[in-house]
Amino acid sequence: MATSSFPAGFYNTASRNGYEAVAEMFARNSCKIILPGMDLSDEHQPHDSLSSPESLLAQIQTTCNKHGVEVAGQNLASGGLEQIKKNMLGENPIDLFTYHRMGAHFFSPEHFPSFSEFVRSLNQPELHPDDLPSEEVEASESVQMSSDPNIHLQTA
Repeated sequence: MATSSFPAGFYNTASRNGYEAVAEMFARNSCKIILPGMDLSDEHQPHDSLSSPESLLAQIQTTCNKHGVEVAGQNLASGGLEQIKKNMLGENPIDLFTYHRMGAHFFSPEHFPSFSEFVRSLNQPELHPDDLPSEEVEASESVQMSSDPNIHLQTA
């Protein structure tokens, strides 16, 4: 099936790396490439699509690495944090990642803790002692800060 990339002169086959010329041009012009779809995995593709987003990303990353082109990544949908992490820290790690889709669900109590853990795991595999729950019971007191009896500052 023909796609718009064929008439434009760009094609990528098993015997021809279509990204080679692109990476060469980016390297000559000191450009960085931004790859969307860092959250896509082969596992979630329809079987009959014969599509492998993981192989495509790996091919582009390897080609860019060969030519010294820095790679940045983006996600296409919310979720897919483990796949993003795999692509960021894999054989050809990326230099920069932009997380898109920061809507109401992103900041919800159901999602935000997993995103926080994802970010922490990129640079800090284990929790820092400051992040661990304290075993001591901390005393707290309430201090009245204004003449309004309903406004209090709580300290620990």
